Amino acid sequence: DSIVGVIANRRDELSDYHQLLFDYVGQSVRGEYEVALRTIRRAAELAPGSKAVFNIGYTAVRTGRPEETVDALLSLDPERGPMRGWSSYWQQLTFALHVLQDHERELEAAIRGAALYPNQQGRRREVAQALIGLGRLEEMDSVVGEIEAAGGNGVQFRIIGEELRAHGYTDAAARVFDRSIAWHESQAGDAPADRLSTDHIRALYAAGRGEEAIPAVSFLLDSIPDLTPTQATGVRGWLGVAAARRGDRDEAMRWSDEIAGITNPYIRGVNKLWQARIAATLGDRQAAVDLLRDAFREGLYISRPIFDYDMDLDSLRDYQPFIDLIRPKR
Repeated sequence: DSIVGVIANRRDELSDYHQLLFDYVGQSVRGEYEVALRTIRRAAELAPGSKAVFNIGYTAVRTGRPEETVDALLSLDPERGPMRGWSSYWQQLTFALHVLQDHERELEAAIRGAALYPNQQGRRREVAQALIGLGRLEEMDSVVGEIEAAGGNGVQFRIIGEELRAHGYTDAAARVFDRSIAWHESQAGDAPADRLSTDHIRALYAAGRGEEAIPAVSFLLDSIPDLTPTQATGVRGWLGVAAARRGDRDEAMRWSDEIAGITNPYIRGVNKLWQARIAATLGDRQAAVDLLRDAFREGLYISRPIFDYDMDLDSLRDYQPFIDLIRPKR
């Protein structure tokens, strides 16, 4: 935002293309994704084959238009021009294909991305996620083994476990969550229970062991005075959802009310997302959907967890208003 402010004073010195690119960045920073998508489409018309085309793909899937993402990205050569060395290309393409449930093409893209970026565990993880979508768990196990052999990464294991759980493979998910937690424990060493990393907390939480992480979450809340608004929201959100899972509605709503009081220009709906998670866990499905709708209006974008495997939203998966809210636009 500070760079946008500096350039704003000299916008007229930019070319038409760079003026549009400048406008797109500012709109994205403010969470105005629908406007940003229209802007970047105009930029791509001026400069076909440029980075603007990738930005169409990046923004389209976040506004619920995965087909437009696929079309935009496939019009670019991922090994030449602005996409050469840009591994995020594969993350956006596989996400869009996953949303479209085109898991065969998702797998093809993920394998190619992993071949081009063999040292990036995220690319291997995308192969595993595509295999889960296809129900090919033995091959997925092999990919998880490759990640582990390459040094492992608790975050990648957690995401794979969340994907497995979302597709109904609860036993396989539990095994991968165990790998994630074991990796984080190896990194934590002798750290006390109230000093766990946020990724360790998330692994415990995803594995259904969130209560074990409460000391660490409470420590973050009580001992770190300069949490950003987004971090402060997340800490309270964890405690609120944990209370909801215990059936303590009063405590859960107390945390939700605290979250509602956190405002910041850059929070972009994250506060409403956590309130929606608390409401969904309590079984207040319409309230959760209303909060999510507000979150999207305030700048939250559709992410893969929201679409696919955010466990706090599980009660909404068969709820028609939620299905309609996140349904891909055609």
